[in-house]
Amino acid sequence: MAWPAIVAPPSGAKGSTFVCKGIRPSLLAPARQFTPQSAFADSLERFSGFRSIAVKTAPNRVGKSPSSTLAGRRFQICTHPGTVTEPIRNCHPLILALWGSFWGLLGALRCITFVTRSSSPAKHEGHMRKAIIAHSARLLVLSAIGCGTMTALPDEDPEGRGNQVATGGAGSNIGSGTGGSSAANTTSGAPGGGDSGTTQPSFVSPVDIHGQLSVSGTHIVDKNGDAVQLKGPSSMWLNWEATGYAQNKDGVQWLRDNWHASIIRAAMGITPSGAYLSDPDKAKGQVKTVVQNAIDLGMYVIIDWHEEHAQDHQAQSIAFFTEMAQTYGNYPNVIYETFNEPLNVNWTTVLKPYHEAVVAAIRAVDPDNIIVLGTPNYSQYVDVAAQDQLAGTNLMYTLHFYSCTHGASFRTRGDFAMSMGLPIFVTEWGATNANGGTTGTLCLDEAQLWHDWMNQNKISWTAWKLDDCTDLSCYFKVGAPVDGGWTDDQLNGHGPFVRDRMKE
Repeated sequence: MAWPAIVAPPSGAKGSTFVCKGIRPSLLAPARQFTPQSAFADSLERFSGFRSIAVKTAPNRVGKSPSSTLAGRRFQICTHPGTVTEPIRNCHPLILALWGSFWGLLGALRCITFVTRSSSPAKHEGHMRKAIIAHSARLLVLSAIGCGTMTALPDEDPEGRGNQVATGGAGSNIGSGTGGSSAANTTSGAPGGGDSGTTQPSFVSPVDIHGQLSVSGTHIVDKNGDAVQLKGPSSMWLNWEATGYAQNKDGVQWLRDNWHASIIRAAMGITPSGAYLSDPDKAKGQVKTVVQNAIDLGMYVIIDWHEEHAQDHQAQSIAFFTEMAQTYGNYPNVIYETFNEPLNVNWTTVLKPYHEAVVAAIRAVDPDNIIVLGTPNYSQYVDVAAQDQLAGTNLMYTLHFYSCTHGASFRTRGDFAMSMGLPIFVTEWGATNANGGTTGTLCLDEAQLWHDWMNQNKISWTAWKLDDCTDLSCYFKVGAPVDGGWTDDQLNGHGPFVRDRMKE
């Protein structure tokens, strides 16, 4: 056990303040200062040249304050550790009586009495050791009889324990079965109502924690200016999502609470039959369901224009994103992705002008939410975009990878882009072939290298795809429930890998 060092003021200084250092936190307070009462300080000034002083720390008696003054040159100093307050308040009356008797028997050791004329550090150290042993014995007895807890004083909470709240995950799943309304559930199972007779803290969602996002350098930062790495699922093409995983609020909440998802991507198909160009009301309705659920659950959400020829539909894209900005631009949850995967077309003459037009339309309504811009060759050539970036704030650039197809050379492109100040968002990835795993196998080792790289650079991501099918990029086996509670035997393909990386 390390003995505390009691440091007296230098010779000639005022003797009103001492510093108690090196005290073992499990027994006594962390290093702290105390100021004796003025009457004590006035007397102590005469002895400002001594080298050490033995200070006893002991818990207060209920409702009492520590004494720190005696008349004349005979001094008694009693302090409390700063981490114990009324430790026996809730004990049974019999225990209180027993404790009172025990306290009385040890009363002589409660405070250290001494004369400061002695300049022997050894004598004061002896006093100190006896005091700490006595205090330790009391704490052990107090723990043994099961009375009270070590609680911080209102103005002394060095670890911030009094401000801790649940932040989600398996150990703090707090929210209702319909999306974080009033009921609380602190178990690790699927979302549910909880014990209605118990008052518990409200769920603290990702948006509650991070608030309005912005871009600083190459990172997403939150309302406090701290770098944030968002992780979550990407939907299937919504026009082909027959089972509706991304639109099921209970399922998305389960991903938030159990897989720690902080974001979801709504991939709105554009050109296929039944997608936006042929049925805009249906497509917008699907997107709005995903977005509103995310807002209700306190998650971030990407609104994705999911096609490969967006430059051919610029007017439609502008109209769509203008409407989305008008509807959701006041919410900090929303991120816009204006072009999923451009083909290998010229950045400067084709893609950049498209992005500039769509960004201008969004910024006319929403001045600050993040916009993610697709890059050439299926959003892989971020290094090309880095050499001719758009003007503006809170703009990011897309990098996609599928680990069986894309290896270290694409991370090198990313490194170059970031060296040029380009902020990257991986809005789509898979541990499969680039075809989404319709053929081939999983490439988990390479996928892990990608994740090591993303973690090192605080790059946010959404993983393809929140759906049930036989493709290796589908999270679930065919027939898995849409409302959460997924077990290992219901996961498919890279689903377990996605889950584990999301929970990191």
